[in-house]
Amino acid sequence: MKQRFSAFLALLTLTVLAVWPGASAQTAIVRGALYHLVSGSDGRLAVGYDTPTGAARAERADEARADQHWMLTELSGSWRIICPF
Repeated sequence: MKQRFSAFLALLTLTVLAVWPGASAQTAIVRGALYHLVSGSDGRLAVGYDTPTGAARAERADEARADQHWMLTELSGSWRIICPF
């Protein structure tokens, strides 16, 4: 039992050491810059803004569409996401 716990602890430590550098290597958000919010599972989908309903929705990514550009602002540990168009 003790040997299994030691093996689990060693595996957990190696996993944290392998994942931590990538997780903490976030790039800084530039104030006033416009960003595309793209799906991590399907890079062809981006978050768009539907003006008549005021809803955000996943749709085919298109760099030319203004309603798919977002500004990000940090607010005391949370994020505000605004479509300025």
